Amino acid sequence: MFLEIIKIIFYIFLSLILIEIVIHFFDKLKNFFIYNLKKRKDFLSPSYHKYLNRYESKKPLFKYLPIGYRFFNSEDEEISGVQCNSLGFRCPEFKEKQANVIRVVLMGGSAAWGSGATNNDNTISGHLEQILNEKYEKTSFKFECINLAQINNYISQDLLNANLFFSKLKPDYVVSFAGWNEIAACYLLDQKKLESFGTYFMEEVGELGPVSLASYRKELIKKFLLKYLVDNSKIISFFLKKSEKKNYFFDEKKFIKEIDLSSKIFIEHMRKFYLMSKGYNFNYIQFLQPHIYKKANLTESEKKITKLYDYVRPVHGGKSFGEFLKNNSIYKEILRNYKNTENVDCFNLENIFENNKDEIFFTLVHMNDKGYKLVANNISEILAKKLKIKN
Repeated sequence: MFLEIIKIIFYIFLSLILIEIVIHFFDKLKNFFIYNLKKRKDFLSPSYHKYLNRYESKKPLFKYLPIGYRFFNSEDEEISGVQCNSLGFRCPEFKEKQANVIRVVLMGGSAAWGSGATNNDNTISGHLEQILNEKYEKTSFKFECINLAQINNYISQDLLNANLFFSKLKPDYVVSFAGWNEIAACYLLDQKKLESFGTYFMEEVGELGPVSLASYRKELIKKFLLKYLVDNSKIISFFLKKSEKKNYFFDEKKFIKEIDLSSKIFIEHMRKFYLMSKGYNFNYIQFLQPHIYKKANLTESEKKITKLYDYVRPVHGGKSFGEFLKNNSIYKEILRNYKNTENVDCFNLENIFENNKDEIFFTLVHMNDKGYKLVANNISEILAKKLKIKN
């Protein structure tokens, strides 16, 4: 009887493997003869592909220090034009601040980091340093702009990096260019954890436990095996299609509720930065970043971007998500309530490209060199009003 059960299980297992092989085979034939499988490369500018290739690479995009510190992994695979220091930041090695130097530190996510820029000089920090030095070239001061932004970053990690590095960097001005990850993409985070802890966290390592424990390693192997099967099995993915569609459905009421929660947390983080500025003696300025949905005059290349995220890859909720962002400001609650915290300077750049007819965006928020330069110009104008330098 026992042997019969083993045989049945074996034949079932063998049948499932054969079905998987057949489905994979016909899938390949279908893609080859009937239609070409659409990829992100088909919709995004070739000038952005060097970044896309790295983001879609099988090699890890990040390295971690288990205190909440995450940085770009340039060691395993580089991106042409991206130069990082030994700590993983897209800037030169940190050095002692000179007496005649005014130091500006830029913080934020992948747009602040410069995803899409041809090289470090064409990131926001690169442009900002050049603009300020040209503007004040007749003075005795020199400007240094240090890029502490990171891909997939949240303002919570900025606070951590500030505590780790500001005593050495001694910034005069701290510019935060953020908002998209924290507000527009806040739904990606576990809302219960977000509300309980009041901080943004690295979701991709959220379930990681003590790998030194043998019992946990076994549990980890089970989780990885299940994840592998879900990602690679056609049979399992067939039964999960309905749940996947639900994930792509845009629930406006739920999204507004998530924005409200995340806006409160963002404001609290702004307050913490303000309090930190008193200890480290710097001026803190918050800039809320723009996105493609507020640009009224899209180029043909930019229209392909919205098509990708509206219909082909509706990871945020498809066209309904895009329409919501066109007709509403995702930063409304921040702008309405941030003044009640401390004397924090906050500027909304959400609409700076509204009437611009040039190509600016490579993705929903990543820009080309021209876009980053225009952002840097806007930031420099605000900084110029705060700088007490006679030119």
